[in-house]
Amino acid sequence: MLNVSDMKNNDLLNINNVMQDKLRGGYYTSPAIAKYLCNWAIRSSDNNILEPSCGNGVFLEASINRLRELGSIENNMSNQLVGIEILSSEAERSIKRFTKIIGNNEQNAIHIGDFFSWVSFNLNKKFDCVVGNPPFIRYQNFPEPSRSIAMSLLKKLGFRPNKLTNTWVPFVALSTICLAPGGRLAMVLPAELLQVSYASQLRSFLVDRFSRIDILTCNDLLFERAEQEIVLFLADGYKDIGLSA
Repeated sequence: MLNVSDMKNNDLLNINNVMQDKLRGGYYTSPAIAKYLCNWAIRSSDNNILEPSCGNGVFLEASINRLRELGSIENNMSNQLVGIEILSSEAERSIKRFTKIIGNNEQNAIHIGDFFSWVSFNLNKKFDCVVGNPPFIRYQNFPEPSRSIAMSLLKKLGFRPNKLTNTWVPFVALSTICLAPGGRLAMVLPAELLQVSYASQLRSFLVDRFSRIDILTCNDLLFERAEQEIVLFLADGYKDIGLSA
């Protein structure tokens, strides 16, 4: 057995970082996966894109690169992209990344705050694409008031959330209703989507609202230290059938 006293300071620091990451769901997507999802989701130079948990900005960068490929005007991109991030330190990283790529000091694209609060005040905003990697946080570690807002919004969508509901469930459901008709959702999600009972309502919700869903399974863990099996979720042809289905 390895005792704590036998461990080096770096080992203790790494363990602490892992625990903090697990509690806040902070595992970041590789640029290659972000590029793949954004290239699939973004089809036109005038598409508007939402990233509901933008973290360090990897999806925003991939979105910008995709818009460039499609011929989007550089000065318009800050109006085409919206990123939400609850941690101010991470939001600052996204802002710096965005500014470095675009070449100006435009910060309006990044909103520092809780995604669920943002949604509650922006239900009329619609996007052609939603991309991202939502945090995977257990109900017990889901901080207030974010948890109460998320669960209340889920209930308005006809869900019956319980104490097993992980934070990624409301992230996916509420990201979905941010889409314009015909929109696309491309996300990194836990493989639990296909397995657990608390996600059964979400599965039905998504099947009802999209014309086509493709799920790419991955044989290897794609997130260092995450210990989480994931899938790539690609949903096309959003159908706006209202808040209560």
